[in-house]
Amino acid sequence: MSKKVKELLRELEFAVYHEAGHAVAAYLMKRRFDKVSVKPCGQARGFLSFKGTLPLLKSIERARINYQNCKTIDLLPEVVIAGGGFAAEVIISLNNGIILDKQLIDNIIARGARTDCRLIKAIGIHTTGGKDIGAVLCHAVGHAVELFRLPTNWRAVEAIAAELILRREIHYLNACKIMKRAMMDLTTP
Repeated sequence: MSKKVKELLRELEFAVYHEAGHAVAAYLMKRRFDKVSVKPCGQARGFLSFKGTLPLLKSIERARINYQNCKTIDLLPEVVIAGGGFAAEVIISLNNGIILDKQLIDNIIARGARTDCRLIKAIGIHTTGGKDIGAVLCHAVGHAVELFRLPTNWRAVEAIAAELILRREIHYLNACKIMKRAMMDLTTP
């Protein structure tokens, strides 16, 4: 296999895990989404969209409009969902023996987590007045990583990622079935 093909497969792996991380985080935060996709959209490698709204990659505008009247506690699901893709990429990198450092984080952002970071930054500006945006980003990714440390939840991420490789797009009800089945596989004797 050529170096270019290996690189493309690696990028696809990161994209499917990233979007699966968003989908599972949304599911765990009890936030119904419309679909999760790894079909490129603009510069993004994929997206998670919510019914009646634009895809997550457009949610910076949503953040500016809707979050002005929200309480900080109401924003926790949004922060965790935005951090879910980033967290899944961190876990996949660590599982492949890559060391967690500034270079890894810069690589994840360069691969496509820029939009997620901008959304988290918009939430951080709202919740902290712009004083501690880094803490909001760390909280978002940290909370999602903690959720994914549970084997049942990580198995759901893996199942959605595998299905995204096959289908490229999964609607909410099918995603729920896939996640529930994956979670049940680890909880039943």
